[in-house]
Order: sequence, then C-alpha cells, then structure tokens
Amino acid sequence: MRTKHPLYLTLLLCSLLFAYTSSADAQKVHACLILLGNDPDQNFITSVRINEDAMIGLMEIVSRNAEVHMTLMKSEPGRRGEVRNAHLVNTEIRAEDFPKQRDIIKPAQVTEWVRNLKVGASDTVFVYFNGHGKMDRYGRHQLLFDKTKRLARDVLLEALDEKPCRLKLLITDTCSEVSRGPPPAGGDYLAQYGDTEAKPQFYARNLFLEHTGSLDITATSPEIRTDSDTDKAYGDAKVGGFFTYALTSALVPTADTNSDDFLSWEEAFAETQAGTKRLCENHPLLKAQNIIQKPVYDGDLPMRAELVDPFADMVLIPAGEFQMGSNEGANNEQPVHTVYIDAFYMDTYEVTNAQFKKFVDANPQWQKDRIDDRFHDGDHLFYWKGNNYPSGKADHPVVFVSWYAAMAYAEWAGKRLPTEAEWEKAARGGLKGQKYPWGNTINANQANYYDNVNDTTSVGSYAPNGYGLHDMAGNVWEWCLDAYNRDFYRESSARNPISGGSITSITDNYTNNKYFRVLRGGAWYDNATHVRCAQRLYYAPSLTNIYFFGFRCARTVSP
Repeated sequence: MRTKHPLYLTLLLCSLLFAYTSSADAQKVHACLILLGNDPDQNFITSVRINEDAMIGLMEIVSRNAEVHMTLMKSEPGRRGEVRNAHLVNTEIRAEDFPKQRDIIKPAQVTEWVRNLKVGASDTVFVYFNGHGKMDRYGRHQLLFDKTKRLARDVLLEALDEKPCRLKLLITDTCSEVSRGPPPAGGDYLAQYGDTEAKPQFYARNLFLEHTGSLDITATSPEIRTDSDTDKAYGDAKVGGFFTYALTSALVPTADTNSDDFLSWEEAFAETQAGTKRLCENHPLLKAQNIIQKPVYDGDLPMRAELVDPFADMVLIPAGEFQMGSNEGANNEQPVHTVYIDAFYMDTYEVTNAQFKKFVDANPQWQKDRIDDRFHDGDHLFYWKGNNYPSGKADHPVVFVSWYAAMAYAEWAGKRLPTEAEWEKAARGGLKGQKYPWGNTINANQANYYDNVNDTTSVGSYAPNGYGLHDMAGNVWEWCLDAYNRDFYRESSARNPISGGSITSITDNYTNNKYFRVLRGGAWYDNATHVRCAQRLYYAPSLTNIYFFGFRCARTVSP
C-alpha cells in the first residue's frame, strides 16, 4: 500500500492546526443585552422593545468584523422572562436557543453570565442594561429588575474588572418612566447606518474592537419633577430611550471630530450627549441642562463617563413666601419678616463621607495632606487617615470641612451651597411659625441633638420634615452661602435675600472671600435652643477644627 509523503502529512497537520488556532484566537465580542420591559406602562414597554432592536442592529454591524456571541435577557409584562443566545458572524445568526423562564430576569443571572465567561486576551465583553434605575441614598447607582430586585452598578463593574480581556464595556439606559408628551423630532435610528462611505462599520470596529481598558457609560435614573411631582424620563414610544437612540446613531462621519478616520469613545460619547440634548430640547417636559458630563480619563479612553441626573437625592422646594426669623431668639434673628424665595432644589441629606471621598479622589488638591493652607486652619478632615474616612462612617455627614471645601465640593457636583434664606425656608418644611422642622416640641426620637447620641449619626436616621428633608435640625451645623451680617434681617431684600453679594458673584469668586459665613441647623452637641429653624451661627470660612460642621447642597431651578 502506497503511503503519503511525510511532507504532505506535515502540511495537512499544519493547515488543520492553523485553522483551529485561528478560530480559537479570533477576536470575539461577548455581549449581554438586558432588556426589562416588565412595566405596566405600554409606552415604556414599547420604548424597551425599540431599544432592543437598536442594540441588536448595532451588534450586527460589529459582527462584520468579529464573532459576536450575544445573549438577550428579557423580562416582559406579566413577569415572564426569556434568555436568548445568538452567534453572529458577518451579520448572520448561526445558532439560537430560547430557554424559557417562569419568572423575570434576576440580578444573579447577569453577574453569573459575566463570571462564567471564558474570554481571550483580545476579546471584548459588553453589557447593556435597559430598564428602571435609581441612585440610592449612598450615591450608588442601582439597576432595578423589579420593585424588590436590584443590582448595584459597582458590583457589576467589579465582575467585569475580573475578566482578563482587551476591553470591558458597561452601558446602561435606566429610565424612570417614559414620558407621554409629544414625540421628539427624529427619524429611524438605523437610517444613518446606510452611510455611503461605510463609516458605521469602521466606527463600530473602532469602538468595540480597537480600544483597550474599561468603559462605564450611564444615563442614570432621572427624576424630573413637574408641578404634579410626576417623574419623567428621557424616552418615548417613537424612538425608545433618548440615550440609546443617540448612542446607536453616533456612528456618523460628523462624530469623528478630529477627522482621523478613527472614532474614539470620547468622540462617540460627545455625539451621544449632544444627540440626547437635542431630543430633550424637542420635548416640553425635559430640559437639556439636566444632562451633564463627568468623564474621568485614564489612558486610551474615558474610564467612566456619565449622563448623570443632577437632581438625584434632591427635593424641589416650591416658590413662595415664608416668615423668616424668630422674635423669641437672639437679636440677630429679629425681626420676623416676610421673604419670597424662588423655587430651588435642596439635598435630601447632608453630604456624607463617602460622597466627599469621591470629590477628593477626583480633585486631589482638596485631599487631607494637599489642601492649600488658605482654605483651612489645620484640621481639614482631621479624623481621616490619608484619603480614607473613618471606618463604619461612609454614610455619616462629612465633618472637619471648611466653607471653602464645601464650596469646592458643591461646584464639582454641579450645585452650590444654599443661601441662608433658602436654608430656613427648606428647614421649616412648609410649616408656619414653628420652632422646629416638625413643630414646637422636640425629643430624642426626632433629631440627633444635645448629646443624646454623642456623635454624628447616619444621614436619614430620623424622620424627614414636610418637604422630605432629613436632619435639618441636629446632627451637624451646615454651611450656607451668605456672608454673616448681624443686622441683615433689618436691611435685606424681601425677595431672594442674600448677604455678601449675589449667588453668582460669591460662587465665581469664593476662594477670595474672607468674611465670616453663616451656619444653620445645630448639631449633635447642641441643646434644643440651638437646633431651632431660626438659629444663626457664624464662623470664619477657613474654620475646620470643629467636629460638627458639615453641609448640604442646593441647586437653582433652570429657567
């Protein structure tokens, strides 16, 4: 029997080995699309289904350049759940299976999907979430699967960080409630993929295959309060979520702003942000200025870029008159006078240690060992060890902070400190002539004061006032925007009074302000007299050597 030449066998084995290793080492995109339409509102359901089609269309474009292994996790009305797996190569779906679930998709299914992935060094892992979401009291973004099941965004990010692959992407469109107003202007979201220069295909490759690192982009749960206090979100039943529409429409030549024929995530995100704003501007219930960008850059791409709801954990204080001051207090609280305040937003809670750490992490010049001597008197963040707050006090109000540091935090957060008049109006909670935020009496079950705890407590530990604000009496004194003026109540304007300049002049030049600043609200150390709504205190703006000075922020309602 004639045998084949050894060289022939060698070439055959080499060709088979090459084919195997080429397939095994091919660049892959592992995509998990989580689409939670288990909501009774038909507009919301329609919006999620539109987003599903948009993201599948985007994955089909990516599949022209790589193997896409796509998993769809869907929940529908009636608590039905479905998991669908698909293998896309050159836009052709090679295999599908449709295992059914009896219940809705659960958070554990998402984290298990990430942790069970077998990835190569050149692969991309992409998670997209569309459903409800909210920021919790500690500033953590929660992805909501139903009223009781939720997944903290940072938990999902930690799971992604464990994957030893080229690129990790987390993109979420977490609308609160799809608005029912007139639809925005705009065409089919897939129409722009027909560009004659075939840019979308190249740009999709840029974004999903040629970057490295981790990217986290989110349109967080917006709570746009209307006169009826109804939450509205960025989306409708025509184009789906505004954020997703803008993102999937960003693969256009104009997005490549430096014209280098490479679309970076920075450029794509800028186009997404601009597109989302355009859609919001066409909607009567939404304001484009409610969307802000906070990218943090690290190497190849922004490691975290957010479309953030600036009103998360804030309460809208309605416009109107109130009686400011007290005839029973010190001379600087008199006379009682009528003040009109325009509507504004106020933080529900005092700023916490965990929130302030995010600020100093992003702004190292305000860290404990690096702060400029002009802005403190030696005890800035006294109890912190390096850049870490005391153990177990993440949700306690930050203390040992000067007025300057409070102002810097507020500026970074896109907010400001409240004026003294705003603070008192908010503290009174809509009540007239009462000493405290809830009435004329006080006890240890209503506030942290007079050493009944002998320390700060977690923000929100006590019941809120009539406006939904916590700790407006006790816990920590809170810095206000105003310069202190003993006779201010006798001289001030009857409309939006502020001492020491205007809101703009103070915030634009705060590092040069030297006058004493106002504090309000009393603290855990103070007796009942000092935690009254009308009580006024003042200190130098550089003061930091007191354990019970903190702050909360306010925000002007956009015109």
